[in-house]
Amino acid sequence: MLTDAEIDNLARELLTSAVNQVLEWDPHFFHEIHEMENSELIPVYGATLNESYGSFLCEYMPLATIKKLVVECEQVFDEFAALMANKPTLSDQAKKTISEHLSRGRDVAIKGMAKSTALHLIAFFESRLFDTVVEAVEDCKLIAGAQIAVTLAVQLNEITPGAVAVDARAEIKEAAERVANKKRKFLQEHIDKLPHLITERGPGAPPKSQIKREREREDYSAKVEAAYRRLRLEIGKTPTKTSIAKELGEGGTNPRTGSDSSLTAFGNKLRRLKVDYDAIAEKVEVELNNNS
Repeated sequence: MLTDAEIDNLARELLTSAVNQVLEWDPHFFHEIHEMENSELIPVYGATLNESYGSFLCEYMPLATIKKLVVECEQVFDEFAALMANKPTLSDQAKKTISEHLSRGRDVAIKGMAKSTALHLIAFFESRLFDTVVEAVEDCKLIAGAQIAVTLAVQLNEITPGAVAVDARAEIKEAAERVANKKRKFLQEHIDKLPHLITERGPGAPPKSQIKREREREDYSAKVEAAYRRLRLEIGKTPTKTSIAKELGEGGTNPRTGSDSSLTAFGNKLRRLKVDYDAIAEKVEVELNNNS
């Protein structure tokens, strides 16, 4: 792990590098740049927006943010390394090779990740300021519409109590979807050129990340183990898969046909999450036998 001093030094280096890189692309990109006595750079963003949205002048002190990005990059790297080390579809040799490779390149990879994120932060901070102003105007338009609708509703309800209620749910949903779609497009445009990376979902449920799938598998494995141990101790013999399924609340009985889907649902979930039921049962049996 990087020390606080190392994080501070790296963040200062990345900040200077990012500002200089942006200046190479466009020497007039920043309104101006301040430099503190400790050499910390303070970029100043300023612009006039189109369509009468006004102007802004923003002095941004991003050093603390870049320090946080460095720490986050460390955590992302280590979580990814742990995931690959425990990936069930890889052979032990492959896991060892990947682990050694990631371990040797840890510092270089983290610095590369942090450099990219710092550059992105500095280069696109102004566009985020644009979006903030535009969305503020859109929010004000919604509030204005709500104000006039509520004013009318109050007047009508004074004449006939309970006659009118203003429903703003559709407008709020539309505003939220507009912001979400803009964010989705922004992120896709910035990372969709990277190889072996899916940025748009196809039909069906959105895919889960490897980390999320692994956590879900581990969580369910722990639940299966706990249910098996609980029933095994309670009945004094090996529990059936169906009893485990019912203990976990999988499936159920069809009230029309009387058929029980517990075992089928349980088996499907074990396969989907790649949970080894037999290994869990054996582990619990060995543990109980050793303790007896």
